[in-house]
Amino acid sequence: MASWNSRLLPDGMRDLLPEEALANRRVESAISRVMESWGYVEVIPATIRFSREVSAGPGASMEARTYKFADRRGNMLTLRPDMTTPAAAMVAAGGWALPAKVYYTGNVFRIEGDRSGRPHEFSQAGAEVFGVAGSWADAEIVALCVECLKAAGASVFRIGIGNVSATRDLLERAGIRDESLSAALESLQKRDMVSFERVSLEAGVSSADVAALRDSLRPAPVEGIVDPFPGWKETLDALRAFGIEDSICIDMGIVRDMSYYTGMVFEVYGKGIGRAAGGGGRYDGLMARLGAPQPATGFALNVPEVVEMVRSQGSSIAVQPLTLVVAAAEAASQAGALVGSLRRRGLRVRFDRGAFSREEARRLGVALGASSVMYVTLSGYEEMPTGGRDAGGRGPGAEWFGWLAGPAGAAGIH
Repeated sequence: MASWNSRLLPDGMRDLLPEEALANRRVESAISRVMESWGYVEVIPATIRFSREVSAGPGASMEARTYKFADRRGNMLTLRPDMTTPAAAMVAAGGWALPAKVYYTGNVFRIEGDRSGRPHEFSQAGAEVFGVAGSWADAEIVALCVECLKAAGASVFRIGIGNVSATRDLLERAGIRDESLSAALESLQKRDMVSFERVSLEAGVSSADVAALRDSLRPAPVEGIVDPFPGWKETLDALRAFGIEDSICIDMGIVRDMSYYTGMVFEVYGKGIGRAAGGGGRYDGLMARLGAPQPATGFALNVPEVVEMVRSQGSSIAVQPLTLVVAAAEAASQAGALVGSLRRRGLRVRFDRGAFSREEARRLGVALGASSVMYVTLSGYEEMPTGGRDAGGRGPGAEWFGWLAGPAGAAGIH
């Protein structure tokens, strides 16, 4: 259960209980370590932005899905719907050595449809490169995304790569223009091929040509694909240099839900989830709209979707074990010294003092998923196995959080 009582919260909002909070934080931490190892520097954009920044960034379609309010001076403000635009605004403000490579983790806020079942607030982790044009930077961003997914524990996924301009040109050559083009692109963004076919037919495209369009817009293996969009050969060569060509496919049906993309775009498909876990691409026009023209490319992963992907694939994430120290009231001083010693050794230790029997202390350790329980009295301490998932003689050292542990294992997450 992710939210303890959704009736106490506004629409689309969730409280994350310990198990889900731990999973999210572990994924964010794993991704952050990869970003730092690649030399990217962290930024923490403010949560509340001027609404005009959203207009310059994600555009009207996203602006309609934002939380808006006014400050005491009458300025229209917005809870950030994405992290790319605030990061770009920080770099556009000046004082950066270019090229700039930044990363971030943080919550974004988007009003979703009542039937979507998606939260209106969720965490993203991503990276941006400012001041570098060309295929190499695009390939680096895709490669970085792949490494982040692997570090988070995902083992089965595919990166679909397309090109916004090439997809628009493809539709326009088929006779889909103006309002019909906007409607067709919106259908593709939603992966609604029934709606796409209807819009195409209404635009005067023949049934045979609509079928051909569908074939062109389906994901396809890289092998045998010849120049699906300008710069593809250079992009593929760069992806091969990073050694990730086996993780990618061509998908000219990708239309991201941010209007700022101008070139190469990509999305992450994972086994076990029915929607993209993230994506990104090139957005060379955004920085100019923010007053500092520079080429830019980047990506963001939706942390809840990555967690869901990892869970569905049965992967594991290493977490430090919990040692529970329980002491009778009269033994608090001795227990305090023991707890301090254990923590200085780098162990994760919870300390409880009170009228616990040995069996009550052991049961508490089992409920918390502790790897061991130390019961302290005036005469010393006794270490007791918990019989839980971290028992078996290992003691403090290597605990593994099993994503598919089931109800018993899930109850012990702390």
